Amino acid sequence: MSTTVSLGANKYGKAENRVVRITRDTARHEIEDLNVTSQLRGAKLIDSYLVGDNSLVVATDTQKKNLQGFIAQIQKAAETNDAPGFIRSSKDMYSELILAANNEYFQTLDLFHGLSRRFWFAHQRGPDDLRDVVNAHTARIKAIVHGDADAAKNATDKLMDHLETFARNTINRY
Repeated sequence: MSTTVSLGANKYGKAENRVVRITRDTARHEIEDLNVTSQLRGAKLIDSYLVGDNSLVVATDTQKKNLQGFIAQIQKAAETNDAPGFIRSSKDMYSELILAANNEYFQTLDLFHGLSRRFWFAHQRGPDDLRDVVNAHTARIKAIVHGDADAAKNATDKLMDHLETFARNTINRY
């Protein structure tokens, strides 16, 4: 059985921003209450859904700082061989990344991130596994924070390759 999937309209933006305008041109002031929606639309945004290329979607400075903070946390976890600390920080880091991406498709992947973290935690074998996964995640998040779409794609590919190899090696042990 074959299933065809297609994406709907590609868009990014902010919706339902309330704006109040007061016009004082005459003795009688007028108040206009507006709900404003601002969106980027177009085929170029499809990469943000398919490959995580959010170069057209700009994270706020606060979100970038938060992601850099999570990078420091997962690197510290690797230095101290703290796998549970990595899991906690990784969860928070990807929750922040999902917010920054403002991408409905990416939001649905949060469940898979959780399952992937659980699988990794149950089957990781120590400091080398922790260091390798931290390096892969760090390269990806740094590229995203710096807005380097090519580096983010390459780092994402390397992370996926690493996780696939880890999963296959784990399955082959049993």
